[in-house]
Amino acid sequence: MLSNRLSWEIRQNPLLELYNRLISSGVDVINLSESNPTLAGLDYNKERIEKALLNSENFIYRPDPRGLLRAREAVCAYYQGKGISIKIENIFLTASTSEAYSFLFKLLCSPGDSVLIPKPGYPLFEYLSSLEGIETIFYRLEYVSNSGWEIDFHSMERAYRKNTKAIILINPNNPTGSYIKPQEMKNIIEFCRKKNLALIVDEVFIDFILEEKKELINSFAGAATVGIDDVLIFTLSGISKILGLPQMKLGWIITRGPEDILEKVLKNLEIISDTYLSVSTPIQNALPEIMSLRSSFQEKFINRLKSSLNFIKESFKNSPFQPLKAGGGWTLILEVPKIISEEEWALRLLEEENCFTYPGYFFDFEKEAFLSISLILQPEKLKEGVNRIKRIFEKNK
Repeated sequence: MLSNRLSWEIRQNPLLELYNRLISSGVDVINLSESNPTLAGLDYNKERIEKALLNSENFIYRPDPRGLLRAREAVCAYYQGKGISIKIENIFLTASTSEAYSFLFKLLCSPGDSVLIPKPGYPLFEYLSSLEGIETIFYRLEYVSNSGWEIDFHSMERAYRKNTKAIILINPNNPTGSYIKPQEMKNIIEFCRKKNLALIVDEVFIDFILEEKKELINSFAGAATVGIDDVLIFTLSGISKILGLPQMKLGWIITRGPEDILEKVLKNLEIISDTYLSVSTPIQNALPEIMSLRSSFQEKFINRLKSSLNFIKESFKNSPFQPLKAGGGWTLILEVPKIISEEEWALRLLEEENCFTYPGYFFDFEKEAFLSISLILQPEKLKEGVNRIKRIFEKNK
């Protein structure tokens, strides 16, 4: 009786089963993979956010498929702060980046078509794609010790099929924290030209620069706006990450492409968006004021991320643990000694130390052994979590 889109196996693995059992029993578990910024003790300007949401205009419904003008103007201002000019008619507001993907999959793909996604990566796209009746095919990111993560273009070429409609880039990638290098972007643009593919660039973590050269990153920030007119490009972002407000439910799509197809793309994307009209009026009205808080919020947040990164590096200096290079984002990948499997690492951390983390296979790492560590954790929790990782090593070496 159920759709064949729901093809995934509905069961929890032993790690998540144990985690949920401990939490339901009231055990205080340190979640080293915490990705929810609202649980990380961040410094929000709550009074101004609350005031921005108290607007009498919220009681008037004026639906616009692209999103309210004042909200899209706030998105334009965000990019103007990066020196990037956006056409306001090319902006579509969505309730989330996930919804943005679903809109674009509807726009670009017929059932049975495919899109290319990076591996390692966050385990989201296979769910989103299956709900649209399409297939995801991996291309590889390869870790090179001297230069960090690089795109394996041979794997991208091998992954391509005649029914492939788009390439997805995550810039910076989650969880590797790797930014797309300028030459990589040029190569991908050329590949899209050659194969007549659309390019979807997810930049939700673009502002959280940790170690890369800022000028190189900003040269491709807002990839849909860098003057490329002969490839169809969609840039995604939203306040879930750039303002740490996932509960407010507002993201966006920026579209650029060849003039002969762009008008048709915009009209069809408007129909799709108009079918759902999912973004609430209060958050759209509040967006200009909330976006004005971005600089002060991000300055403090990035300081925490960098402090966490430096602490982890110092903690594992001259040890068998190896923090991988991360140019940006909220996560660090830690290579751990192969004295036990990475799943056993995660299980023993949870069973013996009440400390939860995702093993590398959760993100489709090709080899072992890796654990993920969130950089948004409060310093005292991060310090205790690192100590517990060290204790497991001492018990098993």
